[in-house]
Amino acid sequence: MSTTLDVNYALDERYVPHQLAGTVDIDEFIVGDEAFAVQAPASYEVTLTALDEGILAQGEVSLPVRGKCVRCLEDFDIVISSEVDSMFFYEPTQDDDGDPYPEVDEFGHIPLEAELIEDLIVASPFAPIHDETCKGLCPDCGTNLNTDPCHCNEKPDDDHPFAVLDALLAEDGD
Repeated sequence: MSTTLDVNYALDERYVPHQLAGTVDIDEFIVGDEAFAVQAPASYEVTLTALDEGILAQGEVSLPVRGKCVRCLEDFDIVISSEVDSMFFYEPTQDDDGDPYPEVDEFGHIPLEAELIEDLIVASPFAPIHDETCKGLCPDCGTNLNTDPCHCNEKPDDDHPFAVLDALLAEDGD
């Protein structure tokens, strides 16, 4: 995997947009506690434009992955997509917190791949769900409620601390 991209051709023509498309090989994609299985390289289409203060990269990036639904624990395929809007400065520049912005190095290269991966991380779902209507798992018996009915509520639970009260309520109802 290349870590930088040669943009000398764009540096020679200020304010002229240059279309660029390609792929980025990503071995593993872990966001927080979620490990996604990468299904194919990330693909991107960006426009690079040399401005007075740096190179502007705008476009889109997408990565097909397999994740695990947090409700039912089933594996499912998802495409994580993000808009790309990154500036690579000619001179060292920092944000308000003192963190450096990406730069064009002395050889006319930019760390585009690192910025694309960062954009994908930000766009990743915090709690992946395969379907908004997913019913999840029964908290008592673990049955996948999407595929099987749960029979937990059909059995009387005489082994809980309030079973005696349930019996009293049943007697009062008679």
